Amino acid sequence: MRAKQERCISQILQVVRDAIPAFEGVDKPQKSVIAEALLASLPEDDLREVYDAIRLLGNVPYGLDRRFKWLLKSRPVKRPAINEPILDLLKMYIDKKSRKVEYARGQLMRRYEGQSYVHQHGILRAFLSGDRKACDWAARRLRDDWREPFAELIVRRLESSPSKDLALTAVLHLPEDYVLQHQDTLCQYVGYPLICYRLLDVTGFTLDEGKLGIPGLFYVMGRRGRVDKVEYLQRKLDEYIHSFEAAGGSLKDIPFLEGFDRILPAMSKLGMKDDIIRLYKIQNQ
Repeated sequence: MRAKQERCISQILQVVRDAIPAFEGVDKPQKSVIAEALLASLPEDDLREVYDAIRLLGNVPYGLDRRFKWLLKSRPVKRPAINEPILDLLKMYIDKKSRKVEYARGQLMRRYEGQSYVHQHGILRAFLSGDRKACDWAARRLRDDWREPFAELIVRRLESSPSKDLALTAVLHLPEDYVLQHQDTLCQYVGYPLICYRLLDVTGFTLDEGKLGIPGLFYVMGRRGRVDKVEYLQRKLDEYIHSFEAAGGSLKDIPFLEGFDRILPAMSKLGMKDDIIRLYKIQNQ
């Protein structure tokens, strides 16, 4: 094996020696493409061996010497693959004195999808009691994959240090009674339309159309699939457009059209084809 390696190094040495004249220019050395490729492909030990052999020839041209030193310095350091047990990473994350909290958090996030339900549960629980970045990350995972045992922890963290991600998860998944009771606080983070979407048919909730606005009204009814409200929505849309015309404004400047793209899915879901065409024509007239 060593004899084969020595023959290979000898061949590379010959190519480099032949290429030495190309490295004579100090300011703009004309590099040999083959020599460059061969040098860059060598393991670090072999590269040092070639470098030492070239230096025995005498003064190494500046360009070539610089290239050797650059390769030796920039060559990536091989690091052993790290794949710590999940429980060890959880301990690192929970122990704020470990000095590996940020590292553990990143590893747990990266490896979360491949873990068992039990390990995922442990990661989410640790993150919901952890730093802001981890907590919001856990809230987003629970928003897409809700797990009932975390309801109490979501409530506790939301009340101690609220955020948009926690509020979104709460509005979508916590019991309606909780959302109804805390709607004003939650609204500060998620907006009134989402509150209306969740509580539309809940006893005790009153939808404020003035606060919701026309785009919000379409959003809520569309997302809830309320086809029974199509005629009502068409009437509200007519009233809105006529009131704008009466004020002397150009229909192209109707504020409603600024959010047209956002309400299109709702109108499509409700089968409002004619209204979509009508608004499109107004927008492009």
